[in-house]
Amino acid sequence: MRRQFGKWMTAMTENGKGHNAWPYTTVPVDIVGWAVKNRSTLQWTDNSVDIYAGNLDSGGSPQCAPDCGRFFHQDGNYSKCPGGAARHYDRPVLLPDEGGQRHADHGLRHVDGA
Repeated sequence: MRRQFGKWMTAMTENGKGHNAWPYTTVPVDIVGWAVKNRSTLQWTDNSVDIYAGNLDSGGSPQCAPDCGRFFHQDGNYSKCPGGAARHYDRPVLLPDEGGQRHADHGLRHVDGA
C-alpha cells in the first residue's frame, strides 16, 4: 500500500508541479482495520488491527464501522467510534478477490493518513 500510494504521489506531482494544484509529495499510509463478511476469512487471530465482521453496507459489501469513518464524520467527531478519534479511518480501499472482482469477502482495507 505504501509503495502504491508513493507511485500515486509521484504521478500527481510530475515535472515538479502538482496536478490540479495537488499539494502533497507524500502521504503516510497505515492499515488500521479490516472489514469482512465472516471473521473466518482472515487467517490470523491477533488484534493488531480492528476487525469489523458482518457489518455490511447497503450493497452487501463489508465495511468498517461508519462511526469511525472520516467520510461519515467530516466534522471530526468520533465520539461514537469504539476507539475514539485514535481509531478512526480516512479512506477505505476495496480489494479484489483472486478472480479480480470487487466487493470480495476479503473485505475493505482502510488507510489512515492523519
